[in-house]
Amino acid sequence: MAAAAFLAATMLALSCHAAPATAATPTAAAKLDRVVTLPGQPRVNFSMYSGYVTVDAAAGRALFYWLVEASGVPAAAAPLVLWLTGGPGCSSVGYGASEEVGAFTINADDKTLSLNAYSWNKVANMLFLDSPAGVGYSYSNTTSDLYNAGDNKTAHDSYIFLVNWLKRFPQYKHRDFYITRESYAGHYVPQLSQLIYRNTKGIKKPVLNFKGFMVGNAVIDDHND
Repeated sequence: MAAAAFLAATMLALSCHAAPATAATPTAAAKLDRVVTLPGQPRVNFSMYSGYVTVDAAAGRALFYWLVEASGVPAAAAPLVLWLTGGPGCSSVGYGASEEVGAFTINADDKTLSLNAYSWNKVANMLFLDSPAGVGYSYSNTTSDLYNAGDNKTAHDSYIFLVNWLKRFPQYKHRDFYITRESYAGHYVPQLSQLIYRNTKGIKKPVLNFKGFMVGNAVIDDHND
């Protein structure tokens, strides 16, 4: 956990300048989110971005993300995969990206990184999202949001995040898109998937080109699970 916290804290420090989704043109806003390097990081052949995307301006609610573009295949052709760690309340950056399927593993010295031989960015562009607000570095300036973050609200915020994020990264519009998660994903992923499906049904070339989802060790029904 200490190692994961080190990497997550570094991501936040490098991303504290990130602009809201509406602050600049998509290309300029994406450049503001570029992570050039991490402390102790080996050389890489892929790009990374991280920052905040506002999902409710009135409430001051924003979600934190880390995009790790594909390395084993051309990023421009690889699908986009949204990773959401379960819990509920577990950080996708702190767990999924730092300890499971991310580009790096944290060495025993807790100061340097090695490339993860099993990273999913070998085949896809990986988008790690801290959700809902209050998880990881995602936040809200409205205290009640932290006590009223049900599954429906979480799905809605994640959907708004994706819509606004694609304005910042228009090169991912119409790209094959998948969602994956674990644990409490058995609730979050199907609800977000259903929301995307309903909002894109009948559109010949949807901006969110949703292809499917998968969950591992999913919590679906508390009693039967």
